[in-house]
Amino acid sequence: MISSKNTNRFSLGVLSSFLVLILFPAIFMTDVSGQVTGFEKVPPSIIDAITSGQPQEVIVLFDDTAIQNAAATMRDSIGIPYDNQDITNFKAEMYSALKQVVISTLPEGGLDILNDYSHLPMMFMRVNSLGAMQQLADRPEVVEGEEEEEVSLWQG
Repeated sequence: MISSKNTNRFSLGVLSSFLVLILFPAIFMTDVSGQVTGFEKVPPSIIDAITSGQPQEVIVLFDDTAIQNAAATMRDSIGIPYDNQDITNFKAEMYSALKQVVISTLPEGGLDILNDYSHLPMMFMRVNSLGAMQQLADRPEVVEGEEEEEVSLWQG
């Protein structure tokens, strides 16, 4: 006899496998019409610094709309309002695949990955050339590139 807990886990596993097969192409073959492209996604200060030969450390945010929609479908299918461990793992796998698709298209030596936030649609990287920045910014999967800013907490 299969318990309802095992059935839910099996159903979630089957659903996540189905979503990967169906949504994987959709995640990485998005229509770019109407999207902001190129250097419009990156602050001018980053472009100016790279143009003058200074590599820049950039936080890159990836478009995770399809991944979030898949996670919502998974939550709805098992009747929970939050991401459980299986859904969190699914999202991390999809973020990794999304990032790998983008990184694999960039010139070797054009950037260095400083930190990959596995459970978030973002990476911290050093971009070494204007060409690499242009190719990165032109990717439809990239929402924006931002400067790393030091955050300090003030207590009064």
